[in-house]
Amino acid sequence: MKRKLRTAAALVLTASMVMGSTAVASAANFSDVPTGHWAYSFVDKASRAGLVKGVGGSTYGVNDKLSAAQFSVMLCNLLYPNSLSQYQSSGKDWWFPYMELAYEKGILAGTEAVASKSTIGAWSPAEVNADMSRCDLAQVIFNVSRAQGWAEPSQEAMLIAMLSISDQSSIPAQYQAAVFFCYAKGYLSGLDNKGTFGGNTSMSRGQAAVVLCSLMDAKSKVDTPSYTNRGNRLVNGSEANEESVARAIQDLKSDFGEYSVWDIDRSYTSPKLSPSNVNGSQGFAYMLSDKVFGAMSVSQQKDPSRLKVGDVVYLRSKGVYGLVHSVDGDDFEYVYCDNSSYGMVSWKGKGDIDDLGSSDTIYSRYEGKNKDALANGEKATVTNVNKLLDKLDDDKKFKDGATWRNKDEYESDVLGDAKGTEAFAYKLSDEIFGDLPYRTHDDHDEMLPGDILYMDEDEVYVVILSVDTKKEEFTYVWADDYYQEIDWNCKGSYEDFTRYDKVYTRYPEDLKSEDKKDENKKDDTLTNGKAITEKNVEALLADLWKKHEGEDWEDESWTSKAFTSKKVYADQAFAYYISDKIFGDSLKVSELTRVSKLQAGDVIKLGREYIVVYEVDQDEETFRYLYLDDYYEVEISSTSSNSSRWTDLDEIDTKTDTIYTRYPS
Repeated sequence: MKRKLRTAAALVLTASMVMGSTAVASAANFSDVPTGHWAYSFVDKASRAGLVKGVGGSTYGVNDKLSAAQFSVMLCNLLYPNSLSQYQSSGKDWWFPYMELAYEKGILAGTEAVASKSTIGAWSPAEVNADMSRCDLAQVIFNVSRAQGWAEPSQEAMLIAMLSISDQSSIPAQYQAAVFFCYAKGYLSGLDNKGTFGGNTSMSRGQAAVVLCSLMDAKSKVDTPSYTNRGNRLVNGSEANEESVARAIQDLKSDFGEYSVWDIDRSYTSPKLSPSNVNGSQGFAYMLSDKVFGAMSVSQQKDPSRLKVGDVVYLRSKGVYGLVHSVDGDDFEYVYCDNSSYGMVSWKGKGDIDDLGSSDTIYSRYEGKNKDALANGEKATVTNVNKLLDKLDDDKKFKDGATWRNKDEYESDVLGDAKGTEAFAYKLSDEIFGDLPYRTHDDHDEMLPGDILYMDEDEVYVVILSVDTKKEEFTYVWADDYYQEIDWNCKGSYEDFTRYDKVYTRYPEDLKSEDKKDENKKDDTLTNGKAITEKNVEALLADLWKKHEGEDWEDESWTSKAFTSKKVYADQAFAYYISDKIFGDSLKVSELTRVSKLQAGDVIKLGREYIVVYEVDQDEETFRYLYLDDYYEVEISSTSSNSSRWTDLDEIDTKTDTIYTRYPS
């Protein structure tokens, strides 16, 4: 008998990929299938893949007739290894879970076994164990191909197949489409030179192994698609930007619409996203991504704020992978299939970018990333590093006072494994610099924001926030190893350096001088021409206090270009007036999110009252301020000699109160 197989190259499927919890993989060592037997290579391949077993003793039953139950076992091991466990039931026949699973997946539709089940309301042992006709075999293969989404044969191939079957007129009408399909795809061929199909005859288990290997090859070919698109072009030829990606994703709705079903057992291998087979929502998301981006490379995006349409996102809390199809501000929507047995597709997945954390994963397929880029994709400059530092400062995981224990560990792909203060420094550095390499030096004048400093005397690692080379001082953030919490308000001096201290920097070696400067930091001065320091601000405040002490402000108004273009009155006018007399009109107003950064000259809206900070004692965590009393007269909250009357910093609640500062960031 002629046996026609598909000639497409197949990936070797390991037993772990196809076995599931019920199949047992072993070499084909069957006494009735010696190495010289015509079916040996097929039985051996199917056996090693864990798809078939013997019928008893050391025999395979190569010449035994194939039953629906046996073929269901083979197909379930190949296609649905992860779903078998839910159909296991004690006291049932060995074939029951396989028949149930195959039935639920729809691959037995149109067969005699299913017709019998519909008639009597249960599986007929006699029917499921009877010889399977070639008509039913063709129908099952046809169902499998449709369920797996394999390519349809061309009309020309179908016509040739139909003409090549000598007994086509004897094929029942309900089976003809399936038979022509199997001939056109090469899954089945004629029983003789005339191309006789012989629909009422049955197949042997040896012949079934041939068909099974053909289906395994087809499955492998589909699981690993190949794409030829090049450069920054999508599969459809469009340039890879969010607009064209969004259109390409929407085009997928015709094939994978709302409430359609993706077989969660269907394995898929993405040339770029996965080195091996994946299934469920992961396989579905990877497949959609490939249909859009094809051969384009993939990189892991570590900054959620840079999430784009077309990115694949893994949401750990939900346990699903999705393909982002819409981004609107902090909100995004994605298409996914649920991981239930139904695998229903939904385009209504919703998420908040702010909720994405380190346990979630984002894969981006957009090319053209700067080799010297930070974790967020921006150029590695001091300005951009400071932006990320400010963002991390506000992140609940890294904010001032957040817990970081001495035993906490972190593994950096660039810096290595660490624990305690070192682990925190490495983690923060990776959040900023991503995959950029590092180098070390001991020139403290060359320290930049974001650099890691190892202080040998204290044996701690810190991350530099700012450096004042004139004063030979610097500020830093670290994980305080005594209190075991993160502290963003630390200062250091060059005087404390030893020759064993070391700086780890991840800025490019050829960093230009202009990139070492913070573009947001301007050389502005106070209204008296002096530098913007707290000491100089306090001096101006003292002069203004002397000038306006006890002055009546009830009917005074003020228009501040820095705060608002509208005229304001009473205590608000007084606070804006004092601020402008110190900082002028050019220095912008920004809001502080941390009370620990409070400085003299800051304006606070404390409840409904506006006040101006006169002096801050960070050691005692207290401050005093200028304000208007109940008679609208300018007063000070305390005298410097009576510190017990100073106000505690914790009286300020940043959730309800607002701190306005004019100091450059």
